[in-house]
Amino acid sequence: MAGPKQPNGGSTGKEAGKLSLIFCEVCLVVSSLRSAWMLHHNGSIYASKGLVFVGLAASLGALRYAGVPVGPTHELFSRIAATVGIPLIGMQYLHLAGFDLPAPTALHIFVATGLSEAMLRRGLREPVETLLGAAAMGAVGWHSQTPYLGWVASALMVVAGIVVGPSHTRKTLFIWNIDLFHLLLAAAMTVVRLDLTKGMLFGFQ
Repeated sequence: MAGPKQPNGGSTGKEAGKLSLIFCEVCLVVSSLRSAWMLHHNGSIYASKGLVFVGLAASLGALRYAGVPVGPTHELFSRIAATVGIPLIGMQYLHLAGFDLPAPTALHIFVATGLSEAMLRRGLREPVETLLGAAAMGAVGWHSQTPYLGWVASALMVVAGIVVGPSHTRKTLFIWNIDLFHLLLAAAMTVVRLDLTKGMLFGFQ
């Protein structure tokens, strides 16, 4: 979901980095879109739509790292995933907790996207994304549908976004941070699905 800069290193390292970038983005694509599909059939409309945005951003990221010229579109959908997709996941938990929330329509998503673009131009993207992400993760953890999975999903996303971050030039545990960032997000999306389906691995309720 993050930008296109390659890790530092020689020719072999750059190629390995490129392949790992694509692989980790594909992991996030599979996790997000499979979870969105299952949650759609489970009636979790907010989370399913939020996961679709995360999956679309990751799909464009994989194409971008593979050399397809989709840079601006990828950057746009990465912002949408952060400012619309992740908050929609949090809204699912607020809805289940009894909050009367409007169903997410195309108009709501269009307005939210426009606001995110306006905030980007005013240099407010990072603080707003951090605030929205923190609020969403708080909702996921606090209103967890199982004894602990919601908190696990929250912890994974916090570690991905704050502790690791999408750096292309740093490593954590011998793994490029950008790759670890995507793998942690992929794990988090799967745990969200498991929490909302009460631990169901396959099929529907």
